Amino acid sequence: MNEIDVVIPAHNAEPFLAEAVRSALRQTLAPKRVIVVDDGSTDRTAEVAASFGERVILVRHERCRGLPAARNSGIRAGDAPLVALLDADDAWLERHLERAAAEFARHPHIGLCYAQVVDCDENLRPISTRKFRRREAEDVFDELYMSAFPIPPSAAVLRREALERCGMFDERLLKAQDFECWLRIAMLYPISCIDEPLCLRRNHARSITQGSDPERVLHYDALCFKACEEAAARLGRRLPIPAERRIVIGRRRRMREALAGGDLEAARVFRETLRREGALRAADRVRFAAGAALVLARRAVRRFR
Repeated sequence: MNEIDVVIPAHNAEPFLAEAVRSALRQTLAPKRVIVVDDGSTDRTAEVAASFGERVILVRHERCRGLPAARNSGIRAGDAPLVALLDADDAWLERHLERAAAEFARHPHIGLCYAQVVDCDENLRPISTRKFRRREAEDVFDELYMSAFPIPPSAAVLRREALERCGMFDERLLKAQDFECWLRIAMLYPISCIDEPLCLRRNHARSITQGSDPERVLHYDALCFKACEEAAARLGRRLPIPAERRIVIGRRRRMREALAGGDLEAARVFRETLRREGALRAADRVRFAAGAALVLARRAVRRFR
C-alpha cells in the first residue's frame, strides 16, 4: 500500500506549477508517478511540466474540460493503489505521502485520509494553520453531509478501490465536486484525519475570486446534494435528511456566512432565493435585517475614517 500516484490538475498554472511538482518529487516516500494534467491551458503550463523530464507524466486536454475531468484523467493515467491530489497552486511538506501511507497501513479499510492545512499567502509564506479534528477510521458520512466540514483536496489521499467502487469525480460539477466525491466515499468507507500540518494552501487573487458568483454557488450546491441523493440510492446508504431539506439548510448557512463576511450583495441573493422557494422564515428575515444593518454600519465607519 506504499505506492502512491500524485495527480496535479493544472489550468493556466504557469506561475505556481513548478513549486507544486517539486514538493511532490521531494517527498520522503517517493511517489510512483507524478501526473500533471494540462487542462487546455493557454500559457506555458505544459512547458513547465515537461521541464521535469521523465519524472513527470504530462496528460494534455486540447480544451479546458474543468477540474473534475482533469482529476479523472490524471487518476486514470496511473494504477497505484493510492491517489494523492495536489492542486497546481498548492504544495506539500516532505512527509505528506509518508504519513498518508502509514495511516492506510494502520487502517487498511479506510477510503480516504487527509492532513492538517497551513494557509499561506501568494508566495506560500505561512499565515495560519487550520486544525481539523483528529479522526481514526471514522464513519463520518452523516456529519459530513450535515455540516460539510472541510477536506481540502490538496490534503487528501484516496484509495483507488474506493474511487472505482463509489465513482470518480462528477464532471457535471464545476464547483463542489470534491465535497460530493468525499460524500460518496464516506457512504461506504471510514475516513481518517492525520494530526499534522502537511499541506500548504496558497491564497491568491484567482483562488479567492473563483466561484464567488452567488447564483453559481447556489446552482452547484443544489446539484451536489441531488447527485449525492442519487448516489445514496445506488450505494444503499440512508441520508440523514432528504436532499431538498439539506439544500435549504445550505442556503440559510450561505446567507449567514455572507453577512458575517460583509458581503451584503451575496447575502441578498441567498435571502431572495429562500423567499422565492417559500423557505424564508421569520427568523431568517430578522437575521438578515440585523446582519445587513451591521454590514452597512461598518461600511459607513470605513468611509468616514
